[in-house]
Amino acid sequence: MDMLDRVALLTPADAAERVDLNPARNALHREIARGHRRNRRGLGITIGASAGGLVTAGVVVAAVVAGSVVAPSTIAPVQHASAAELLNAAALEIEENPVVIPAGSYLKAEAHWITLNTVVPGQISWEGGFSRTRAGAPGAVLIDLEHTLYEPGSEADPMVISVVPKHPIQVFGDEAAVAQTWNGGVLNEFGDLATSLTSAPAAEVYETLVTADAPMPSPLGISLTPEQSASLSPVDDLGEFPTDPQKFLDATVDEFATDGLAAQIASTRFQEDALQGWIDSGRLPSDHFLAGVMDPTPGTTVPLTEDTLAYLQSSLDELRKETAGDAAALEEKKSEMAAWTPAERASHIAAATAELVRSTQLPEFATASATFRATVLRAIALAPDLTIESTDGDIANIIVADADATLKVKLDTATAQVVQVDSYLKRYTAWAATPTDEDPTPVQTVVEVGSSPLIPADVPDERYTLTTEIVPQAPSPTQ
Repeated sequence: MDMLDRVALLTPADAAERVDLNPARNALHREIARGHRRNRRGLGITIGASAGGLVTAGVVVAAVVAGSVVAPSTIAPVQHASAAELLNAAALEIEENPVVIPAGSYLKAEAHWITLNTVVPGQISWEGGFSRTRAGAPGAVLIDLEHTLYEPGSEADPMVISVVPKHPIQVFGDEAAVAQTWNGGVLNEFGDLATSLTSAPAAEVYETLVTADAPMPSPLGISLTPEQSASLSPVDDLGEFPTDPQKFLDATVDEFATDGLAAQIASTRFQEDALQGWIDSGRLPSDHFLAGVMDPTPGTTVPLTEDTLAYLQSSLDELRKETAGDAAALEEKKSEMAAWTPAERASHIAAATAELVRSTQLPEFATASATFRATVLRAIALAPDLTIESTDGDIANIIVADADATLKVKLDTATAQVVQVDSYLKRYTAWAATPTDEDPTPVQTVVEVGSSPLIPADVPDERYTLTTEIVPQAPSPTQ
């Protein structure tokens, strides 16, 4: 399951629980910000910027800065530029003309994740009992999840998060078969299929103050600020991340191949040190939940009780076991990586590039720093097989592929933004049964997606869209 799948499976309750963790920003930035900047000027093409927007191989295209459109292009950009050149030019435009959010206003970043879910008995790879296989499927349903961030122009104002839970938007084939699966699964939480097709669930809106020193509490009551958390990983937008695109891409490959274990180990050891310090001193911060102080004074401590000491020691022992297991797993994965053949490494690079492409459609990406976003585009531009499929006005349709899917990427050259990614799956990993607490990882197998006369071939298996605009206000919280 890739990063976007994990984010897409978050429920409104998850979203509420994570508002104090700077939404998904830290997890996102650890997984997609990799490496250092390297200029790429193939074939002697000079890439620069003009007052009117992007310049690539002598081609001028329009730009949008803080919501205002600069003079439009008079030449179709793809007539004289490759996909890599367009991505690099977009990166430069992002860096040189960052969007400024006026005080009192918000940058609205609205993302839609639309997935095609099929009904195939015995194949479950998605929530609610649905599959991804088209071949042999009597029916399918498109499901939309809407996630919107409102980034404030003033640090004193809260970030606002709006989530419209998953809901069906279109059915293909046998609606009765689709309804049976929908109505019998967890997706029925917001209504049966027939009702949900005509009435989307209401948005659930939350707000949180996003500051550099906002605490990020763990279950043990050990708080890391976003900047402290970033320091545990060299690839986080909230800390110092490298910006060379080749190293960025290499580190992305390493991060995915090792399941992010290095950052996890660093985080766990930070907690171990905190617990050991409390145990050695025999005292606990008075505002810790285990202290039992009704009106604590910040910066003061209280003596540890015998029961609390035992609990902390037990927790420390468990963390050390976890760290030892993660460290062993990390070394094993590093050994596997060292044995990769050139073809295997190329396959992992293609998969990491595809994940970076999908990441550009997360709302957290739109609110990241200009340097961060530019680095991601430059890393994508390093892909060896980028092609331009077609153009439509300011839109360049770029093809990116890996072993599992072909991605059709819409780059808006007028705004220097990737505005849509369509993913056409070739294969996927199917579960033989729905994961449970007793069996969280049931038997899995790689399944070819195939085709079906009931599902139009031009309907993507996944569609990610992201739109941004400056708005005067954000919606009011619903709870």
